Amino acid sequence: MVAGISAALDAGFRTKLASGGHYNATALRAKVSEIQKKIPAGVGITLNSLYINPRQFNFQFHLWQEMRKEGVPIEGFCVAAGIPTMEKAVEIIDGSKAAGIRHVAFKPGSVDGIRQVNIAASNPDFPVIMQWTGDRAGGHHSYEDFHRPILATYRSICQHLNISLVCGFGFGSADDVLLMSCWATSTATLSNVCWIATN
Repeated sequence: MVAGISAALDAGFRTKLASGGHYNATALRAKVSEIQKKIPAGVGITLNSLYINPRQFNFQFHLWQEMRKEGVPIEGFCVAAGIPTMEKAVEIIDGSKAAGIRHVAFKPGSVDGIRQVNIAASNPDFPVIMQWTGDRAGGHHSYEDFHRPILATYRSICQHLNISLVCGFGFGSADDVLLMSCWATSTATLSNVCWIATN
């Protein structure tokens, strides 16, 4: 995991550190330190934390803020496996801002989850990333079709200038990529949409 994350960051891409196996502060700090040794100074790290596990999520979120305040190059925080209530989301965004974290990401797994990312509307000056995977990546992020939920919600997503939509799924064929690219160019500027193949 460290080699892949480090290589991506070193090449100028953004990537996330999966947090599921980091059950205490010592383990998470050690992993971040290991990554830092392999990437250029100042390159930011984003943590992908599982909201479905409240105990782990809370300690990781508070530690991530603490590490940022200590000067560790923390760039972002990703809320995965669940969408928080509006109050909790505001707390996450406010805490991230106060610590100097540059963006927060959410990974909804349904149309309702996508609509809950209206959290961005109450924080228009803070970058929010919405990551949509759908069911083609094996169903571990969602069991819904990739296309229909995005088609149903895309107009409302684009009303928020602070949302960047990142879409990743197992592309079935080159035609899928071309179709999605044409749809995106005719519906919105490509500056806020990024398509990523995951298989």
